[in-house]
Order: sequence, then structure tokens, then C-alpha cells
Amino acid sequence: MEKSTGNPSCCLNSKISIDVKENKALIRANKSRFSLQTLPAQDFPKLSNQLEGAKNIVLMQKELKNLLLSVQYAMAQQDVRYYLNGVLLILDGNRLKAVATDGHRLAYNSGIVEGAFEKNEIILPRKAVI
Repeated sequence: MEKSTGNPSCCLNSKISIDVKENKALIRANKSRFSLQTLPAQDFPKLSNQLEGAKNIVLMQKELKNLLLSVQYAMAQQDVRYYLNGVLLILDGNRLKAVATDGHRLAYNSGIVEGAFEKNEIILPRKAVI
């Protein structure tokens, strides 16, 4: 086992290589080797045109705040089911609905928005709601 000299420059000249084959990435540096599982790039959504055709929703800040405050208590805190760790917003017609659950309790509220929209759903993460 190599002793640390306290000098950070001792490790600056390490050669690092990354090889990707099938569903694994092999990372090598000096005597260390790490094998990491990977996912195919085609499994991830393309983000370049996500805002194409997006519409603006007009809602008073106070109304949105009250809508989120009225349901946030029911959000899960650290559930492995990621979709419970936030608030589901449903836009349908001229109604904006907010739903939160942790699997034991359920909170629902809705409000009116200006305009008429086709049905759309999005989960706001816990940090965004708080």
C-alpha cells in the first residue's frame, strides 16, 4: 500500500482511461479499476425540441403558491418511488389540479387558469415545490 506524502502533485500525472463496451464502462487509473453499469443513449429523451409548441399559462403567483401549499404536506419525503416525492400538476381545459400523496394520505386541490388547454400532466419535484 502506498503512503500519502501529503503532496497533491504525486497523483496529478495519473493516466485515466475509459472504455465503453455494451452495457459497461471500464475506468482505469494506475492500479485501480472500476466497472460501471450504463444505459443505452437511445433510452434517454432528446431535449433539443422540448419547448416546441409550449403554451403559457396565466395564473396569479398567490394562487399558484396557495395551490402548492395546500397539497405539499402529503408529498413523500424520501420514497424510492420517485413519483411520490413531488406534486402532480394536471392542466385540463381551464383547470389546474394539484395532487400529492405519500401512499398513506392524499391531498387534492384545483384552481382556474386563463384560457383552455388540452390535458397535460407534469410532476414537480419536492425541491421545486418547497
